[in-house]
Amino acid sequence: MSITVRHEIPRIERRCACIVSKDGVALTALISSYFNGPSNYFCVFEFPTLAYSFRGVSDSGDDGYFDRVLGDRIAGQIGNVLARIQPDIIFLVAVSDAGQSYLRARLPEERLRTVSSIDDFLSAIGPISEESGTILCRSSQPIEGLLAARLLGKRLQFDEEAPELPRTWMHGGDGIVVIETDNDAHDIAAINFAAAFDLDVALVPSIDRKTIRELPHVLARWSNDHSYHEFKPFERNALRHIRSIDFQEYQFATFFTIGIPYGLFLKNLIPITHVLKQIDCGAFIAANLADDAEPRALGSSLHFSPQLFPTEETGDVIRLLEENNFVTKALIGEDATAQNLADYAGFYPYDVLHICSHGGEVPGYFTIQKFKDRQEVEHTVEYYDVVQIDPADQEMALVTRKMIYQRFDGHRWGSDPLMWLPRYIFDDMHLAMTADEERGVIRVPVTYPIAFSCHIQCHGGFHQGTFHTLSDIGRPFVFNNSCCSSHELSPVFIDAGARVYVGTLWDIGNLTATRAAKAFYKSAMKDGSLLGAFREIGNLPSRDKDANVYIFWGLHFSTLRKPTVKSDEAIFRALMHSFLMWTQKVVTTEDPVIKRNGAPIVAFLYRQLLQHFTEERLQQLVDFNREAVEEIIRDNPVEHEDHLTRGFREMIVPQPRRDVKIRKKL
Repeated sequence: MSITVRHEIPRIERRCACIVSKDGVALTALISSYFNGPSNYFCVFEFPTLAYSFRGVSDSGDDGYFDRVLGDRIAGQIGNVLARIQPDIIFLVAVSDAGQSYLRARLPEERLRTVSSIDDFLSAIGPISEESGTILCRSSQPIEGLLAARLLGKRLQFDEEAPELPRTWMHGGDGIVVIETDNDAHDIAAINFAAAFDLDVALVPSIDRKTIRELPHVLARWSNDHSYHEFKPFERNALRHIRSIDFQEYQFATFFTIGIPYGLFLKNLIPITHVLKQIDCGAFIAANLADDAEPRALGSSLHFSPQLFPTEETGDVIRLLEENNFVTKALIGEDATAQNLADYAGFYPYDVLHICSHGGEVPGYFTIQKFKDRQEVEHTVEYYDVVQIDPADQEMALVTRKMIYQRFDGHRWGSDPLMWLPRYIFDDMHLAMTADEERGVIRVPVTYPIAFSCHIQCHGGFHQGTFHTLSDIGRPFVFNNSCCSSHELSPVFIDAGARVYVGTLWDIGNLTATRAAKAFYKSAMKDGSLLGAFREIGNLPSRDKDANVYIFWGLHFSTLRKPTVKSDEAIFRALMHSFLMWTQKVVTTEDPVIKRNGAPIVAFLYRQLLQHFTEERLQQLVDFNREAVEEIIRDNPVEHEDHLTRGFREMIVPQPRRDVKIRKKL
């Protein structure tokens, strides 16, 4: 079955965009209904409700630590997307003063407008277009109202006497979008996406998070013995709201979900994509549309395999991409360490990341920790603790801890009783858990796999998938051909910047994994369609255990463009851009955390430039950024001389030609 995607990708509305918090959903729905032009996507981004303002300096011992980490991260993600879109006006809808402090630190002040009514919006935006008619809805149905308004090309107006609106709109679109609704900005972004592509839409109730937490266990048990006594009720619950939809009428379906693998339950009878709702859907959609309009193709691929299987696809995939003009970087065998995966996946420029390894859940520790808050009230937190230690040939080992919270004062983590506790209690908990001297801690080793402890097996250890960025300035496609690589890892990779992520739902057979990867890339190299290539995986013969094991996280129109010629020029420019950016950040920041974490990134990028490019090209680095390089040399202490300062100094101070080989080994 071929996939036909309309050739015209919607344009992004650049007159304005909205950043909205929970209380501004109704007003943002009204605003969105004013942008009903054909093939037009109106950007809406969700910002969390925060109590603590931006300070600019990280301090784990300060109140509001979690708020500041969250606010700074999301403001950065939204800012990066808006920098590409460049809207004339950025509306802030119901964003608190604390929340605005993070956005105003990153966005141009002259473009920001705070609005609290539709009149504020109309006054700021000016004339839009002639009246297109209105559709009435109750204020309790802003999402249903926007859906009707967008698909009928009308403007939304609230009227408490309006009839109840339907939750499905079918008009013969090429595809269908199914949205798990929570009456939030993610729903608005998903509706704007569906309307821009003229797709059919069905709104369904949100799936509770307890169900999502149970999913890995259900799938693991079902994949082991095909025991239907747990799987079938789970499947029925997931499908009960969409049974009336004839999916075979469509060329594809996209599900906006908090984690339900609808493709599995529908047996991928048509090409099915999934979009994570816990990641800002608005930022994800807008970034993908911008990628299509202005591709950031680097012509580069990154391959990771500790060679744990007697036969695997890594060599074949590398050869296929090289034949199609990709410059490949391989971390194979002993080079496939956790440190290399962190460095290269995070900061090396690439369009494709292919991982071939073991995955799944790992054992660790069950920990019970007591602490007293600032009011001298004692609390108990229970969590699983997974520890990763990676020496990576360095003088000091890299230690990563992943804490998977279970209960707090006897209540399930994330349950309603905890929502009413004062925020300072969790700040005090964070301080107690990160203290150098642990008190009141009971830690018991466990030998069973811990739920949501998914990892990537590396040479000499494992990586917990704790990525904050991928490809630094790129937005890559990621194929994680490892066991159980979807549940926990898909949100991490997508949040870090992957535009499409393909993973597995349970343990996969080696033969199936090898055939699937080869078929996928062979198809992708023909027409570039990533969803079409994913469809080829489903067409392969496989044992029953492996049927529908793969899941596609992303949007239906995403492509992988082949380079017209093989060249490392884009790689060089990207490395230089990242090097200069990180150097400037380390030099100018007053935040000791950024300085401490940024210096190794600068060193890694510098080594890549030094090892792979000629002195003539590297001289551009010095000419463009001599002052910043000289400053970082002055500011870095002597202990960094071995891996950072010496290399910079050699670039500044002319060296004899005979030193070239020595320098390239740094």
